[in-house]
Amino acid sequence: VQADIRDFAPGMRFDHVICNPPYMEAGAHTASPDGGKALALGHDDATMDVVVWVDAAFMHVKSRGSLTMIHRADMTDKIVRALGKRFGGVTIIPLWPRVGVAAKRVIIRAIKDSRSPAHMHPGLVLHEADGAYTPATEDILRRSKALA
Repeated sequence: VQADIRDFAPGMRFDHVICNPPYMEAGAHTASPDGGKALALGHDDATMDVVVWVDAAFMHVKSRGSLTMIHRADMTDKIVRALGKRFGGVTIIPLWPRVGVAAKRVIIRAIKDSRSPAHMHPGLVLHEADGAYTPATEDILRRSKALA
């Protein structure tokens, strides 16, 4: 199902919710002149932030179902706070651009109504020093391998 998270039909429950919210919140960026890119990377609705996405995921995922979200690494604390006690078993997966470079993105997985502890995944290095994808990244992108 692909829909605007705010307009999605209430009452529907899923085993897994995956979301890729806009990375930039209203007032925190200059929008791209390309309308599609502007919508994908940010928004100008001050009432729409990552907490709204977590709240919507909570409403639409079944008990013991899972949420997976990709976002900016600097939003990790806000996302984890939004998950609160409603989700547990939180796994944070840093996506390192290259070895020795701080993660710009994270994948956060969580289980609704779980009391399991959180843990930090070793992460995935995306690129070699020359800019080519690492073998692990190639396996995921080209050969449909799972992120371990």
